[in-house]
Amino acid sequence: MDINAKIIDKARKIVNSEEFSKLILNTRINENEVTQEKKTEDAFKFHKDKEVNFNERLCREFVRFCLAHLKVKDPSALTVVISADKEMFKTFAFYSMDTKVAAVYGLNRHVLDVFRSLAHELVHFAQDLRGDISQEQVGDDNDGVDIENEANATAGVIMRKFGRLHSELY
Repeated sequence: MDINAKIIDKARKIVNSEEFSKLILNTRINENEVTQEKKTEDAFKFHKDKEVNFNERLCREFVRFCLAHLKVKDPSALTVVISADKEMFKTFAFYSMDTKVAAVYGLNRHVLDVFRSLAHELVHFAQDLRGDISQEQVGDDNDGVDIENEANATAGVIMRKFGRLHSELY
């Protein structure tokens, strides 16, 4: 829990910073693709460490795709963090019910592997919104429980559907 608490604390500091507020309002898609800043329309908060070399526009599209598949009507409480800080992670990803942070380690991983982890954590976010998950069910020792089985299966379905839209990623 200490590792997750450190990531949550870091995410809070990032999300509450002036730099992050500017990032949300004027997000760079990819400096090689455009020279001007683009205003985002996303209801969720998003942070990707600079060291993670994924196209931010694609990452945001994936989050929106997941939320639509999961029928999340109001994602405004959600913060997505794609981090390059391996020291902060005990596993590749986690979801915090307290802060509504879905965090994924993204450095030196294939984008689809990161997206699979993110989809899994976004299923937990949807479960949380529905009231289908409790603090007792959260943790690394809950392999095979219903919420984990749902997250694994649903993430797999999401990946296949997203892959049909983006065959260039395979």
